[in-house]
Amino acid sequence: MSRIRGRREWTVGVVLLAAFAVNLSLTFLTIAVKEIASTFDATPLDAGWVTFAPMVISALLTPAFARAADMYGRMRTWILGLGVVIVGMALSAVAPTLAFLVIARVVTGVGAAAVMPAGLALLTAAYPPTVCGVVSYARRRFGRIGCRDGMTTATSARHPVAG
Repeated sequence: MSRIRGRREWTVGVVLLAAFAVNLSLTFLTIAVKEIASTFDATPLDAGWVTFAPMVISALLTPAFARAADMYGRMRTWILGLGVVIVGMALSAVAPTLAFLVIARVVTGVGAAAVMPAGLALLTAAYPPTVCGVVSYARRRFGRIGCRDGMTTATSARHPVAG
């Protein structure tokens, strides 16, 4: 029992950390739009696509990846999404042009669209109703989901300060 409980706690910790990192990767360039525009000799409006495009793609593809997590497995979809986010961030780091940077950021958004719903599914699977009573189940399950949502909200609020 202790081993299973420890595994659940690790699952919660890793999923929360990944949600924080992925949300940060979507939003952290917001404060650098002016610098990105000057680096690539573009207008701030054009450079704004660096932050806008991954968020739009993530919002559009999240339902599809939620379905993929149901069909192909939560963990598989989550790990695939993390891999795509890492590839997108690596491509962003070496972007020679603004267009390449926007495309790399779109790749990051695709990965984020997979990580968020699959992570939520992993959290809900870590605390099924058979583990505890109905009241305790609701408190544990929705408490973990609240932690995840709080983590992503805190990321959005924190990134301008950290930047």
